[in-house]
Amino acid sequence: MPATSTPIPSPTANQTQKNTAETTPKNINPLTGLTVDDPNLLDRRPIAIKVQIFPRGQRPPWGISLADIVYDYYQNNGVTRLTAIFYGNDAEQVGPIRSARLFDADIIKTYKTIFVFGLADWRIYQQLNRSSFADRLVVEKYGICPP
Repeated sequence: MPATSTPIPSPTANQTQKNTAETTPKNINPLTGLTVDDPNLLDRRPIAIKVQIFPRGQRPPWGISLADIVYDYYQNNGVTRLTAIFYGNDAEQVGPIRSARLFDADIIKTYKTIFVFGLADWRIYQQLNRSSFADRLVVEKYGICPP
């Protein structure tokens, strides 16, 4: 058999990167990669909503099946909470609404969301209100969103 050689790639002087916002089609949700029925929804900020799933009497939560991303994270004593992020879909109602936690600040900053929650410990509430995203906080008390 004749010997074959594998070509050696040569480095390029400048690597070019494309801005995905310029190359992604307007009807593609960047959070899911799926097409959306109404591309105008993508002209707004994502909305993060804090949802309660404990006690069991509060289950099942409603509206979260339409969320693009749902974070389920440990709170304490075996209890978890959900933060649902909506961008490419709307839900008529989401709930039950629950209080904010420190973790939510990371969600708000990462996705640049509007954040809907039902109160918070006073220390967390002060931290959120002093943040650069304080104008994107919506306190719905406890219940459903929208009321």
